Amino acid sequence: FAHPHTVNPWQLFVHDEWRWRDTAVFNVGTMLENDGMGNHSHSPRASVNYHITPEHTVRVGVATATRSPVMSEAFISADNTIWGGAYVPPVVPLTPERVVSREIGYVGEFRQLGLSLEGRLYAESVRNLIWWDKCLDARCADGFGNLLAAQYQGVELTAKFRWDEGRSFVVANYARQRASATLDALPTQYFHPDIGTEVQNFYAIEYLGLFPESVPVNSGSVLVSLALPHAWRLSTGYYFRDQVRVLDVSTDVTPEYAMHRFDVRLAKAFTLERNRAAELALVVQN
Repeated sequence: FAHPHTVNPWQLFVHDEWRWRDTAVFNVGTMLENDGMGNHSHSPRASVNYHITPEHTVRVGVATATRSPVMSEAFISADNTIWGGAYVPPVVPLTPERVVSREIGYVGEFRQLGLSLEGRLYAESVRNLIWWDKCLDARCADGFGNLLAAQYQGVELTAKFRWDEGRSFVVANYARQRASATLDALPTQYFHPDIGTEVQNFYAIEYLGLFPESVPVNSGSVLVSLALPHAWRLSTGYYFRDQVRVLDVSTDVTPEYAMHRFDVRLAKAFTLERNRAAELALVVQN
């Protein structure tokens, strides 16, 4: 950093809950925030949980949030090899990212079957997303700017089945999501008389074109836990996630490959004197 900076943020959160009979619970609240960089914001949210029956509940919610710039985004001035080149402070002072999240959820209990189900549909949008203000001219350096507007949509499903008086169970989870982005503001060199076309193509191909890969499309897990005689327990889990780009959305950065993992755990519980207990476990992971 070229010069030291001091940031003193503060936050205030207020919340209220209103129960209407035994069938609905309303929640409202907001976050008031000063990020210490001259930005003030408030983030209201509201939700309702409606009990169709005591075992089946539907939830609808809308929430907003902000992400303030971090020090390295707002004040960086460096020429190094850690991030691959030179960086300068933003041309225009950064403002907080603005997130709006909408969701519909369901929770159901089928007690006679030993089954519980959960599901959630969500749609989130982010405005003023802080992104690289890329410099393609050798005479300048990269920086940051509030450049992108991103959208995320997805579904999450979880099922849990219990037997043997609840001592054994299997839990399955699956999520599918997608992401996309557009320009929320124009990069500094977007209409440069000499390299404007190159800059436009760069953003269209590199950042906007690859942005959907910033989240895994499919992910999930299955966990089976069995209660065995003589206080033994055996559990095994399988976890997977599609390929994803977590560090940078660019063709010159290798994405993380798809992940598949298995866990096996064998445990023995011991009851000791004076109501003390101990457990010995062997865990194998690939």
